[in-house]
Amino acid sequence: MQKSIKKVIAGAIAALMITSSMPVVASAAVGDYEPDIQLQFSTFCNDPSDPTSKAASNLTGYQASGLAGYPIQWDQETGTLYAKKADIDTYNLFYDDEAELAEEDWVLGEGDIFAVTIKLDKVSETAAGNILIRYSDNLVPAGLWQTGTGKKAKYGYASEDDAPSKPDGSVGFRSAVADWSATKLYTDAEGEKIFNTAMDQNEIKADPFAEENDGWSDDMIRANWVGNGDSVDVSSVAAENGFFNIVDGTFDDENGYTYDNQFIVATFVFAIAEEGPVQFTLQDPDGTKDPSLDGAAFFAKKSEGLQTEFATTYAPNGENAGSMKMTFMGKNENKGGDEPAHVHNYTSVVTKPTCTAQGYTTYTCQNEGCDNPTYVADYTDALGHTPGEAARENEVPATCTA
Repeated sequence: MQKSIKKVIAGAIAALMITSSMPVVASAAVGDYEPDIQLQFSTFCNDPSDPTSKAASNLTGYQASGLAGYPIQWDQETGTLYAKKADIDTYNLFYDDEAELAEEDWVLGEGDIFAVTIKLDKVSETAAGNILIRYSDNLVPAGLWQTGTGKKAKYGYASEDDAPSKPDGSVGFRSAVADWSATKLYTDAEGEKIFNTAMDQNEIKADPFAEENDGWSDDMIRANWVGNGDSVDVSSVAAENGFFNIVDGTFDDENGYTYDNQFIVATFVFAIAEEGPVQFTLQDPDGTKDPSLDGAAFFAKKSEGLQTEFATTYAPNGENAGSMKMTFMGKNENKGGDEPAHVHNYTSVVTKPTCTAQGYTTYTCQNEGCDNPTYVADYTDALGHTPGEAARENEVPATCTA
């Protein structure tokens, strides 16, 4: 049965007291931290230039997916996942300067597989935490499976239902992808891991408060972390990871993108099993199902206390000032409406097609705080060029000297 945050943190405290013998003292003010839980979407496929490809003979495609792949956008209002043509082209041209350009944005649909990374923005250090997330019932766990070994190894990208029952190896499905999760990405100066892997319980498991036919899966994502020492530095991932810059669609040739003050917690893989809006939310965002199951809790330092009352949480808790400071995708519905929903105010700039290039419209929201300030749509085909017959015009006859 799913543990509550109080039970999880109690277990964490017991383990930490044994390993570090550090007294837990609430010495800092509560509510000084304002982490923002963000979901970041990216590819998970054999060939990012053709993300619908599901079979592979090696791991090259997998290694170029996830945080190393190009970004996938999530339109929360419509529940649509899509990759911008500009991001696909930037990614493909980085690896092959003669790559064919994408014809249009790629909109994900039934059968497509993607990675979702849970991260905390505005965070540079952490001691422990817990995030529980629900997802819509048209999504199912997915991953990469392997059959055979050595030269006989074959790989496939599939939903949990379509994968072999006894693969020789697998990545994802109901566990976090280690290559794009905290326990592997963050290390100390000596290269040692800084998170207690024994406490790593990142997985997809049964939701204890699941209800039938409510539009949500009976399972939920669970992401836990417990750092070594009083706190650990998560101000950036190791530069050698070379991740694609999901923020502005660029790639640094030397070091990649290091996610400054954006703590990457865990990455999971899903497949779209049925058409319909793709939705994610905190497991219990308003505390009505179980007040002790806050949906999300963040602890910056162990010395400040690891009890729920000292945490920064999303759930409403009158005794915890920090509960009003944590946001999910930039919002906190428990703030009593003091942050009204953002209203888009888009202006548009039309780029006309030429003989060889597509036309398109760039939409830019003029209001501050927009989570989707610019997007490109309404593509029109290139005009093409039909050469006419050669003609001689404005001819000047030659003379003796010219």
